[in-house]
Amino acid sequence: MNQGELEMGSWPKEPVSSGYVDSIIRTTRVKRDAYFVDAAIILGEVQFRLACAGKDGEILEAHILLKKPLTSDDLATLHYIKGWRRKELEYTLWHRQNNYRNKSSFTIK
Repeated sequence: MNQGELEMGSWPKEPVSSGYVDSIIRTTRVKRDAYFVDAAIILGEVQFRLACAGKDGEILEAHILLKKPLTSDDLATLHYIKGWRRKELEYTLWHRQNNYRNKSSFTIK
């Protein structure tokens, strides 16, 4: 019989001995990481991005922890740390470019 293979968690290569043949054998997926790993990865990434933002990151974190209203600088820092990927530019360059874009888009003629 194939009891040993089934106990080890793998399906037999050719289940012909029982006479049953199924073209699609569905198996359950086993998650390779513990349930808390995704949360730890996200937390580490947010902490890294806050550290990259320097003092602005510290101020943003303090405002969030103290539940103070966010300023426009806080929102800019929050835009830097959010997203699926890290920004290609350093925070200071990104912040300078972002400020230039915001000022140029609100000019009154």
